[in-house]
Parts: sequence; structure tokens; C-alpha cells
Amino acid sequence: MPYYDTMAAMRRYHVATREVLDLVADLPEAQGRVCQVGVFRSFPGSRHRVTCMTYHDADSLSRHAESTREVILDSAAGLLRERDGADFSMQEVADRAGVTHRTVYRYFPGRHILMSEAAGRVIPGLADPSAFYDPDSVQAWIDALPDRLNLVEAHLDIFRAVLGAVIVSDDMGQPDGGMLDRYLPFWEVFRKEFPALSENEALQAFAVLRQVGSSMTYITFRRNLGLSPSAATEAMQNTARQIVDATARRNRAAARN
Repeated sequence: MPYYDTMAAMRRYHVATREVLDLVADLPEAQGRVCQVGVFRSFPGSRHRVTCMTYHDADSLSRHAESTREVILDSAAGLLRERDGADFSMQEVADRAGVTHRTVYRYFPGRHILMSEAAGRVIPGLADPSAFYDPDSVQAWIDALPDRLNLVEAHLDIFRAVLGAVIVSDDMGQPDGGMLDRYLPFWEVFRKEFPALSENEALQAFAVLRQVGSSMTYITFRRNLGLSPSAATEAMQNTARQIVDATARRNRAAARN
């Protein structure tokens, strides 16, 4: 059974495997069977994943799958650029990419997943949180919030479109693997700083902290509550610090018991 050192490694492995196996499902001449099982243990709530289906000439099929995925992603990114963040349908992406509607969903099971990845191509630095966050401490993450939120402000319409797609999706309780990739370094640092907390307590506090510092919260403060960019950023940082202080007190109390 493979063991993955990072969430990104697990996700790349299973995406590639799924793409290959999905593509060969329609090949009548395919022979043999492949079953792949992988487990990632670092992030709470991750699940065992099992894939099993007929295969044939997996290497060439994998290359074709990656090429198809890139064409779909480029098409979605092009629509985001041309429309300045306005919404698009999966069928529009399929038409531009020259593939079927079903093929788009094969690679991107939800529109919010496709829009999130496409936004990473349109907005410089979005796909690389290390450009804004120092994963060595929770305080460093809070201090870096202004740089991250400046990026959100500069591309507010695109962020709103992506978040709108996330909100209307029906994937409750099924977080996108790409999101977990980005959260994992901060979860590991958070856990080291508050080791006395139970797993459930730590995860709850971490989830609240991440939500307070999210682009969704920033957009809510800016558009729904009418705060200026600086006021929204300051409110988010102050709230994040209060959460960290409260978590530190609970951690000290738990360590004494």
C-alpha cells in the first residue's frame, strides 16, 4: 500500500490513476485489471481511496489524459480572463476545449473545482501560498494576511465567482483535495504549537482560524458590510489573534491536566 509524505503527492497519484482508468473504461480491447489503494494519515478526516478498473497501455493513456486535462484547464482560465471573473458553464468550457461535457466532469467533478484551479492560472501567486505565508509559525501567517488580501482585492471579481461556485456546490463534507494541499503546511505548524489539545479541539480551532483569514470572509467584510480594504484586513487580523490567544490558553490548561 503506498504511503504519501504530502497531500499533494497523494492527490497527484490518485488523479493520474483515475484519469487513466476512466479513459480506458470505453476501450473494448482493454485487457487486465488494476487496483490502487492509498492512505494519507497527516490531515484529519482523510479517507482511504480505492480505484479498480480495466486498463490497457497505461503510460500512453496517462499522457493523453494529462494533455486533455491541461486543455480543459486552459479553456476555463481563458474564459475567466475574458469575462473578468464572470461565471461560465461546464458546457462552455467543453465547447472551447473541443471535448464533451462528460469529459470535463471526468477531470473536474464539480464546477467549483474547475474554477478554483483555473483561477490559480489567472491570478499570479494564488496557487503558491508560500509566496505569502511563512509556515514556521501561526503568528507569521497572521502577519502575512495583508499581502494575501491585497491579492484578493486586486482580483475581487474572480474570487467572488469562485466562491459563488463553491457555495452552490453540493460537496458538503467533501473538501477539495487542492484546498487540503494548501492547508496542510499550516495545519502541521498549528498542531506543533498546540500539542496538548485533542485532535478534535485542534481541528475545530484551526478551521475557525482558517475561515477568519479566508477570501470569503474578506469579501463579506468588503461587499456585505462595507468595510474598506484596510479596515477589513485589520478586523480579520485582530480576530485571528484573539482565536490564537484563546487556543493557547486552552492548550496550557490541557497540558496541566
